Amino acid sequence: MIYFKHIGQSCWLGGYLNEFFPEKGTFVEIGVGNIIAHDYVSNPEPWQKMHWKDLPILGSNTIELLQNGWNGHYIDPEEKFLDQAKLLSPTSDKIKTLAVGCGSTFSKGTLGVGESFLNPDINSNLPWIGKKHQIVPTREAFYRLDVPESFDFLSIDVEGYEIEVLDGLINSPYKAKAIIIETNHVGLMSVMSHPYISSYKLVRHDNLNALLIKNESST
Repeated sequence: MIYFKHIGQSCWLGGYLNEFFPEKGTFVEIGVGNIIAHDYVSNPEPWQKMHWKDLPILGSNTIELLQNGWNGHYIDPEEKFLDQAKLLSPTSDKIKTLAVGCGSTFSKGTLGVGESFLNPDINSNLPWIGKKHQIVPTREAFYRLDVPESFDFLSIDVEGYEIEVLDGLINSPYKAKAIIIETNHVGLMSVMSHPYISSYKLVRHDNLNALLIKNESST
């Protein structure tokens, strides 16, 4: 049983994932952000000395899955966000990470407010603001991480870049059984009308996220 005590966003997600996935599975998270502490990027040393069970969790759609034996694939352009996921993993054999941005094409992007490529406010004093990062098609990131073509759960939280992430999966073989995607920046209609989502149905939506499940008849 996954309790999702620290999910931090749509707390109802835990109940659905327990229903959909009674066994351990495989997930991909795109857009990791600060999981342990808001000041981790500028001051990681105190947290790096702690045991994974003692570390705080600000919020995550997947960390409790990882800590309960799932295989996790984390994708984020900021290495120190990925480092936090690694620290929270009980073992190194269950987690893979890739430090790139996901989008529709190969390009470069500047990370900004909200860890977004859409708000490159270089006047902020946050340590990741203004950094340039490689963006690759989402399917390329999955290939580099050796993500199975059919896997269980996909979480997308990229602060307004969600459509570009979905664009990078068009005509790819990768399909998750369930997807949670942040919609507050791009809108539910934009997500549900996207070609990649045509084989999914909406399970639940709030003012932040939408949970989608793959239609059983879809291949």
